[in-house]
Amino acid sequence: MIKLSSTQKILLTAGSAVGALVNPLRGDLIATLGETTGNEALKAMHYKMKQSTEGLDVLKNKPRVTEETMDLSYLSSLPPQTFGYHYYRFMNSNQLSAKRATTKFVENDELGYVMTRYRENHDFLHTLTGVYMVSYCRCMHGIYSCRCRCDGS
Repeated sequence: MIKLSSTQKILLTAGSAVGALVNPLRGDLIATLGETTGNEALKAMHYKMKQSTEGLDVLKNKPRVTEETMDLSYLSSLPPQTFGYHYYRFMNSNQLSAKRATTKFVENDELGYVMTRYRENHDFLHTLTGVYMVSYCRCMHGIYSCRCRCDGS
């Protein structure tokens, strides 16, 4: 993890926010913005994870969802009524991959894992809820203020 001074954090936050608004497809900027503004949310998620047996198990074993562990071609062959197939369809139709930005700007490694896990599981939530973001919404969603339209396609 990279330790930031208050000035560096402010500059990084402002720069990544402006950059992400200019180009919402810059996932690295959205990721940086989430890391520099999401500390309290990460602490709350970490606290909740430590309150359950499953959460403690996840924190202990640190499972990952990566391009190596997620075989999208296999998921595409599953029956249409399965979660795996719907996840594949979401990722394919939005031209996404399981690759995520490396977490760099959080307090410690444990919160870094919580951020990584959030990123890796985020698209599962879209698949489960059926709420698919329109492309210009991705940036706003990344800064925790998605107030723009979403569609259910």
